[in-house]
Amino acid sequence: MVARICQLYPNAVPIYVFESYKDYLQVDIVALNTDDLRAWKGWVESRLRRLTLMIERDTMGKLRCHPYAHENSDPSKHCSHSAFFMGLHRKQGEVVLKGQQFDICWSVDGFRHSMNMYMFWNPGMEINVSHVRRNQIPVYVFPYGYKPKLVSRQPSHDKGAKCEIAKDVDDIVERIKRARLEGSTSRSESS
Repeated sequence: MVARICQLYPNAVPIYVFESYKDYLQVDIVALNTDDLRAWKGWVESRLRRLTLMIERDTMGKLRCHPYAHENSDPSKHCSHSAFFMGLHRKQGEVVLKGQQFDICWSVDGFRHSMNMYMFWNPGMEINVSHVRRNQIPVYVFPYGYKPKLVSRQPSHDKGAKCEIAKDVDDIVERIKRARLEGSTSRSESS
């Protein structure tokens, strides 16, 4: 059912992805022109799995990294750029010490170094990897240009879990419909 809704409402996927995790890695890439960006983006996107493996290896599997290989770009920037996001969460069932953090600097630096080994690298091709929290995710990644209201998700392991998922999906669909309605009414008012 979720797959069918994603087909009908492709904008539902980014909302769900950006509600699923508390922490993310944001991979920003920049190039001097669109041709360089296309090549650079293909190289970086094809290597996101490598970053995932490096992080999981360096944290001994305690930190899970889930790439979301959908490119985003900020329309307010006037340069050739793109951004990718990766959800981060602790491995389920791991004992968490209060205030425990993971140092993934070596993984990120190794990834950035390997990206700069690109054979067709040109001046102006840059990459930046940064940690962002859910509330810091830029607005341009969301459909319709605004952050959705967060839905509290309580993990459930009983038979009603499927119903909760269906309710969450229904909620997402309703928010998309409302946003489309609001967008069409604001466009008709401005005409």
